[in-house]
Amino acid sequence: MADLAPTIIPIVILYFEVLGIFGNVNLILATIRKKHLQTKHGVLLALTSFYQLMCLLGELVNVSFALSGVEIKRNMCFILMSPYLVFSCLQSTMFLVLALDVLIAILFPLKHMVTRLGVYVSIASIPAVVYAVLILSLAIAGMISMETNPRILLCNPPLSVHPKVASFWINWNGFSNLGVLVIYVAVYAVVSSRDKRERKMGRIVMHSAERKVLISLLWLITVFASTWCTCNIILAIAAWFEQTQDVAAVQSYVVVFALMAYSVNYYVYFTKNHAYRRVFLEQLAWIFPKRFFNGIYWNETGSRVGALPSLRTPAANVASRIERRNVGNGLNSSTPRRL
Repeated sequence: MADLAPTIIPIVILYFEVLGIFGNVNLILATIRKKHLQTKHGVLLALTSFYQLMCLLGELVNVSFALSGVEIKRNMCFILMSPYLVFSCLQSTMFLVLALDVLIAILFPLKHMVTRLGVYVSIASIPAVVYAVLILSLAIAGMISMETNPRILLCNPPLSVHPKVASFWINWNGFSNLGVLVIYVAVYAVVSSRDKRERKMGRIVMHSAERKVLISLLWLITVFASTWCTCNIILAIAAWFEQTQDVAAVQSYVVVFALMAYSVNYYVYFTKNHAYRRVFLEQLAWIFPKRFFNGIYWNETGSRVGALPSLRTPAANVASRIERRNVGNGLNSSTPRRL
């Protein structure tokens, strides 16, 4: 198993590198280009994608050493992995921040809406920055206190730091993951409860904003649980065993789940969010102008395959209804009444 790790892992890593870098760059670019995506949740999501993009670039160091077959000493690996370690801490905490943001938006919608974007994002980013600084400080202290400097098979964050620091980092990630799942369950419960009350009052809620949030959350929970949570569970189990080449190989294979977590934001929002999907299709038209045009996908024969519904804000819908009402009143006023 340890012998296969340097051969198989780089191929898998490169595959997700391409998918992840393409997706994260597109999501960040879409947020920069379109003001309607620059909401509090949208900016936090773009920050998370930026951190994950940096993690993907940091993983290229692991690929280079795996392909070259050159072993590296732990202290040198730590120096190379330090930026990756910091961004990994930032992105993992942002999962929790994104979950809290959705919960705050549902429980305190007015306060969430009136808070300035820059202030809100700055305050929301504090936990991620504090956690990253803490882990980096502990890793530096652990590296200084180490009496030995062994050569390691592959260079990645869990193998580059002191085992005690790695254990603390993995355990904290586990508690953070649990917190995210608890918050998402709370959001699900709140939205479901509101929908039930609306139905009892005879109101239609199938197309409400909260219903759309609920559907998106179900997908986010599924993706989150099957990637990042799986990664940390396997790392926590591996930490119970004595460090051997086989254990190191397992820790290296687990990076595949982390890479999935780093890569999925773009694809989840492409499939489940119309606002993001339209912008993504516009950007795909830059690369494939014959296939994507005006939010429409065309097949090789030039036939129209599908289109997205037009994006209309609630304010635009209200204005449209008022306009139609005025037009109707104008028509009625111009029509002579019959006695």
